[in-house]
Amino acid sequence: MANPAPALIHESDDKGRFKGSLTSTLVRTLLIFTFIPLALMAGAAYVRARSLLTEQAVTQSENLLANQIEIIAQEVEVKEQNILEQFEGEDAAVLVEVALQADPQSDQFRAIQTQFSKNLLDEKQFDAFLLIDDDGNIKFASNEEWRGITLAPDLFAFDQKQSMLVYGLPPLYDDEFTLLTMAAYTTKDGSRLGTLIGITKAENLKSMLQPLNGLAPYAKTYFILPNEQVFITDQSDGVFSPATIDPASQEKIITEVNTQREQTAPVTTSLDVKLENGQAALALLVWISSIQSGVVLAIEADTVYSQINSLAPFTILLAIAAAAAMGLVLFYGSRRVVKPLQSLTNITKKFAQGEWNQRAEVLSNDEVGQLSYSFNYLADQIEDMYKSLEKKVDERALQIRTAAEVAQSITTITNIDEMLNKTVELLVQQFKFYQASIFLMDRSNKRLDFKAGFGSATQGYIEQNYSLDVNSASTVGWAAANNQARVTPDVSEDPLYLKNELLPETKSEVCVPISLNEQVLGVLDVQSTELNAFNSDTTVMLETLASQIAAAIQTSKLVENSQIDFQELDRLYRSSRMLAEAQSEAETLRISGQILRSAPYPILLFQVVKDSLKLVTASDASRAETSSGEFQNPIQTNTQELSTFLARGSVIAASSPVGLPKALQEITKILGFTGAAILPIRGQAGLAAIIMIGSRQQSFSNLAVPPYENLADLISAAFQRSATLAQTERRLQEVESLASINELTSSIADINGFFRDLLTKIQQIIGDYNLIVAIYDETTDTVNIPFSYENGKIQSIQPFPLGEGLTSILIRTRQPLMMVKDTEKRAAELGAKVVGKPAKSWMGAPMLVHGNPIGALIIQDLEHENAFTEDDLRFFTTVAGQTAGAVYNAQLLEESKRKAVQVEAAAEIARDISGSLNLDELLNKAVNLIRERFNFYHAAIFLLDLPGEFAIIREATGEAGAQLKRQGHKIGVGSKSIVGFVSSKGELLVVSDTAKDLTYYANPLLPDTRAEAAIPLRVGDRILGVLDVQSTAPFAFHEDNLKSLQVLADQLAIAVENSELFAETQEHLSQHRLLHHITSTAASGTTLEEALESAVNGLQVTLGGDRVMILLTDRDKRTLEVKASVGYSEDISDLKVEIGKGVTGWVAAHKRPLRLRNVTEDPRYIQTSPNTRSELAIPLIYRNETLGVINVESEQVDAYSENDEEMLGTLGGSLAAVIANARLLEQIRAQTERERLVFEITGKIRRSTDIQSILQTTASEIARVTGARYTKIEIDPRNEENS
Repeated sequence: MANPAPALIHESDDKGRFKGSLTSTLVRTLLIFTFIPLALMAGAAYVRARSLLTEQAVTQSENLLANQIEIIAQEVEVKEQNILEQFEGEDAAVLVEVALQADPQSDQFRAIQTQFSKNLLDEKQFDAFLLIDDDGNIKFASNEEWRGITLAPDLFAFDQKQSMLVYGLPPLYDDEFTLLTMAAYTTKDGSRLGTLIGITKAENLKSMLQPLNGLAPYAKTYFILPNEQVFITDQSDGVFSPATIDPASQEKIITEVNTQREQTAPVTTSLDVKLENGQAALALLVWISSIQSGVVLAIEADTVYSQINSLAPFTILLAIAAAAAMGLVLFYGSRRVVKPLQSLTNITKKFAQGEWNQRAEVLSNDEVGQLSYSFNYLADQIEDMYKSLEKKVDERALQIRTAAEVAQSITTITNIDEMLNKTVELLVQQFKFYQASIFLMDRSNKRLDFKAGFGSATQGYIEQNYSLDVNSASTVGWAAANNQARVTPDVSEDPLYLKNELLPETKSEVCVPISLNEQVLGVLDVQSTELNAFNSDTTVMLETLASQIAAAIQTSKLVENSQIDFQELDRLYRSSRMLAEAQSEAETLRISGQILRSAPYPILLFQVVKDSLKLVTASDASRAETSSGEFQNPIQTNTQELSTFLARGSVIAASSPVGLPKALQEITKILGFTGAAILPIRGQAGLAAIIMIGSRQQSFSNLAVPPYENLADLISAAFQRSATLAQTERRLQEVESLASINELTSSIADINGFFRDLLTKIQQIIGDYNLIVAIYDETTDTVNIPFSYENGKIQSIQPFPLGEGLTSILIRTRQPLMMVKDTEKRAAELGAKVVGKPAKSWMGAPMLVHGNPIGALIIQDLEHENAFTEDDLRFFTTVAGQTAGAVYNAQLLEESKRKAVQVEAAAEIARDISGSLNLDELLNKAVNLIRERFNFYHAAIFLLDLPGEFAIIREATGEAGAQLKRQGHKIGVGSKSIVGFVSSKGELLVVSDTAKDLTYYANPLLPDTRAEAAIPLRVGDRILGVLDVQSTAPFAFHEDNLKSLQVLADQLAIAVENSELFAETQEHLSQHRLLHHITSTAASGTTLEEALESAVNGLQVTLGGDRVMILLTDRDKRTLEVKASVGYSEDISDLKVEIGKGVTGWVAAHKRPLRLRNVTEDPRYIQTSPNTRSELAIPLIYRNETLGVINVESEQVDAYSENDEEMLGTLGGSLAAVIANARLLEQIRAQTERERLVFEITGKIRRSTDIQSILQTTASEIARVTGARYTKIEIDPRNEENS
């Protein structure tokens, strides 16, 4: 029970802190949350009622407006129909047109005006009318004074009819509200002559618009005219007057009116506006298109919402009464809830004072009952927790006492093995663990050996000589590597847990490092069959035990080391100074043998030579004679097995040699050892020797081993030092050789001489082996062999493409490669194909410049395996790097010389091009320069013929070229040949090796060709020919010489084009001279026929014998008739061609030239000669009039060019002028002849004295002039009488 005094103080503090009342808090809170919904509901009801009233007012107003708008539209339609009836019928149309044109003072005009007045005014439809013309001038009106007045025309800009409310119609009406009903009069052809307007004044408008005041006095009616004027109608008498309302509301109304004017159907819009007195109103607006006016029906807001505003006070009183009633209900309801809570509070206070048996009574199933139940559950949990805590304290005390007993046992046992075994036994027995094991570090600190254990797996560990790597994927290895405890609550979830078949029931595990001063000596591993068996307290206890075990192990080692024979240790130390002076491996073995001969134990020193043990020295102080005679021959052994056996350091077989490798077992058996210690001696390449210390006693003493382990370490160091000295000497030789090679690379005069010197330097370091230098040409993807040394001779090897050999692998991978055993098998594994006899040892290194391969060095031995070492490969790779720089510089020098020669050749050809127009001479010099300067086998130039069907050889080198020219050698464009392909596609084509190209066709005149390249001669997109170059060496064409050849080809193309342009220029000059002669001859002809015949004959000479004809249009301009021709059959003169048909007809119709490359491919061609293949037709146009067509035909395909078309066009223009002038001259001559005949006839008639002779003379002269056979003149005597 709790002390009463603190309990009283606690109660007084509670009373001071908690003074509030839960009942009042609940009432206030619930009242607030009750009043808010009531207020929201009242507000929502008020807003909804206001919305319903608004909708009702809008609906009623819309119905009123819809009905009245329909009535107004009907009345306006009647008025418009009355106006339109005045235009119906032909008589009415005549009246309107007469009224618009008649004299206002005429009787006809007055009659028409009276008729209109009767029709429009008598029926009381209108108060006045007027008729205006299209300019707005009043022609007649009901008021005589209006006649002649002009109205604004834009008022009457409508299509057929329109009615419009207006305020004022100046100068007729200034300040009067009127309705204008208008209709336009249009003639049959659609022209508008005038407008008839009926005027309805304000008095008559009242009856039509008064129904819009149907909601008076609650609503006001406004009219918005098209000019944005606003008027209001008086609710009593319907008088219209200007209105002034709130400017913002007026702007809103006018904006909506303008929007509705653009719509086709009337739409009613509701707006909130303020009237002229500032009073709010609900306005409904609609645009009445029948009178072109907007109507606004404004209802005052007070009128609409008056009823709902009277309900507001009542609603407020009702809400207050409801809130008061709710407060009373909440007060009494809250007290029922609070009373059980107060009872629960009292019980809680007593429980807190220590009365553990206090429990709350559960009286209901609501939240209060649930709270009482939860309090009772919490009280039970607190009571159980208190009891559990007491139990854990007892368990912890027991654990500490047990750990103290284990620690006491550790400190009282002096033997390290017994101490470890006792420790794990106590752990398992006292804590009921599944298995406890101790692992200790070996001498190399790389493995953990099992030393002691207690549990089901202990015997199995001993039999297996169980051990683990420090960095192994296991919990034991992790704890040793990280010097940190690792707890595994569930081994199935730990990836580092190493499942062991000796411990199948393990569920949890903890590994604690045994360490001292950050040095890990071993690991304490404890396993349990229960999950989560190791808590933090258990882990701390095990860590404490591990620290005590570490201290005990360290103490044991110190005691054991103090028992070593210091005299023997001193002797070995003084002898070790001799090892430090050894310079080679053999000397080290000799000194080691001398040291071991004076050992007090049976001891042997073996050198490991490949897969055997060779005895170096043997000593046995227990016998008179040594055992060396028993091991004269090397003992066969598995070196890999022996190295693995000694991988962790020395191995001591204290009581039995069982478990040793087979060779060691035989040695111990021969010498009668009951125990032995094997000590490894390591060199740079691995296990180099072993020391075996034997014992013929019952047990082997561990105290004898440590001094000799130190000696073995000293011997290992001596071995490594001697190996380092040997490597240093070799490196020195390599450096000297590399320096001399570097001198060679700096002064290369002859590349082959450099390769011979390089071979000498390599032989000095590696030996006399076969050497190959391979150079890679990236542009042609080939490998050249400039130097090959095999069996003491320099040999020649042909170039080959980069393929699948070992040399290609070096170039592709850019990595050195060495194969000293099973080279053929390894080459196959690398995917390399071996040609010829395979090497037994093969080594190669790529020559790289800026990371890119330029070749490779290869050295090989065809007879012996293992001829090369890693040192050889390293040296050879360095030499390849130096050689790469030298070869690259030599290549650059050779390339620069070659480019200089090529540039010189290109410059020479360019000079010849600029200084000569003799194409044959230029091409001959070009092909010879290309063959000589580029050292090629053959060079030729092909040029395309005019149709572009064949590439004809124009120039070539050598006797073969001369023979090809004599034969007129030509190749079809696009044919299956190199020249045929390039002449068709205009693209460069190279055949690197003709012997391997199945599609290549060899020329029998050029049998030594091994590579061929064809470069197009082109200017822009035009292909002029092909430069064909051939070589006797495969892969002779690469990027550099192809670039130079392309430059030469471009220059030759320009030369060919210049030659063609010069020839064309000369031809044009001769053609223009001939054209001038033709036009001059045609113009000097006396008749048109003579001029045309002269033109066709001259044109045939110009075109070289082609067919020529000139066709002229007939008088009706429908057909073309042949007027002159040459080269056709005689019946060609009867040919007539309809304009628009055939080639000439098409040209005449479209007034533009037409050139047909092949007439058989054009459907417009009309055959005039079966041999015709191409045709050119030119229109003869004079002052945009087609006079005829010049037509020329040829028996060759594509015989006419643009130049021919241009030349004929020029001739056509001149001939058209000649033809026009000739026709004009004929017309003048005919007119003169007619005038002469008329003068002659009239003279004869004037000389006649009577009518009969006059008629007779007239008839005879008419018949003579016209060529008529019969002439008759008739005279009507009635006309004479009338006159």
